[in-house]
Amino acid sequence: MLSADGVKMRVSVVLPASGTGDRFGTCVPKQFSPLLNQPLLLHTLNAFHRLEWVGHVVMVVSDDALEELTSQLKEWPKLTLVCGHSTRHRSIQAGIRALAEDGRPPDAVIIHDVVRPFVEEELIKQVTLDAIRYGAAGVARPLVSTVIKVDGEGMLTEALDRSQYRASEMPQAFTYSVIKEAYDKADATDLDYGTECLLLALKHTGTRARVVPGPDYLWKVTYKKDLYAVEGIMKEQLLCAAVRFSDGGEDLELLDAISTCCQLRSVTVLRNNDQQAKCNSWVFICKSGPADMDTGLADVCNHVTAKDGETQFVKPCVICVLRVNCEDTERHFKNLISNQSEKHPSSVWYGIVSRRKVSDAEKIGKMVASLLWTREETLTGQTFTIH
Repeated sequence: MLSADGVKMRVSVVLPASGTGDRFGTCVPKQFSPLLNQPLLLHTLNAFHRLEWVGHVVMVVSDDALEELTSQLKEWPKLTLVCGHSTRHRSIQAGIRALAEDGRPPDAVIIHDVVRPFVEEELIKQVTLDAIRYGAAGVARPLVSTVIKVDGEGMLTEALDRSQYRASEMPQAFTYSVIKEAYDKADATDLDYGTECLLLALKHTGTRARVVPGPDYLWKVTYKKDLYAVEGIMKEQLLCAAVRFSDGGEDLELLDAISTCCQLRSVTVLRNNDQQAKCNSWVFICKSGPADMDTGLADVCNHVTAKDGETQFVKPCVICVLRVNCEDTERHFKNLISNQSEKHPSSVWYGIVSRRKVSDAEKIGKMVASLLWTREETLTGQTFTIH
């Protein structure tokens, strides 16, 4: 529950996710497009489901996706899936009606597009508290281009003063009574052609929404190219690594090269077997014999296996680096990487062998960065050689 002026408020979320995404240009709707290790809609769902003060999330999906998603998302306790309709407003209306099916409607309702994965808790909370105070609230951004009007022949007829207008974004929030009344009173034209929830509340309940200036990360995935930008931003936010040296000693030059090339938000050095690393990437540096290699790798496995079976947005990655110029050791190393990949299919495993004829720190750093950021699953279990 969310506290507003000392009063506990029940908050629910409606996520419309039944659109076909015609502009996206693929046969698969954009909300199901793979992003890192999960479909796009799951990233957005997680942004709200993880909030302790959100009690219920309704995701509105298409009829042909309902059965499969019900099976896949059964472990999300706050989530209810309902069948959507052909238009945005009709789908949202279905979600709002589902909120009251248990006879206990929430005090406030948040509406958010499922193809907008970037949303921070503080912004969600601000919009919700403003909605409780004013009846409705939303987020807006300044226009970056001038809006013009053209006639049926494609000729310019009008240009708006963009300083007087804003681009409406998400999330938006309402008291339950306001948003329910707005949709109850909406006519067929509203439901079939409208897209703006705040305007629906103004038109049918007289509620003037509080508009909050929003950050620039609130854009939504509209075209296929947007997925590449989203993936890059997510990796930048999520990727972190731990580095473990097999003999306990630290090669500061190599450590600095890995940190510089990978450009991660966090790089931790594991200095003992008991140290826990809350990371999604591990780099194991081995520069001694097979026995030490096996022991050190077993330590790394302890961190990785703890992740097996969990839903993760970034698939765990282990990169093992061998710096011994010995064919027998190299052969043993390659077998180890291949075997670990088979034993832990929920993670990706790569090996790097450096023959160490010249200084190799920068080359290893660049190779580690390439594998860590790409995380190509078809290459798991493979070992790459730096000459």
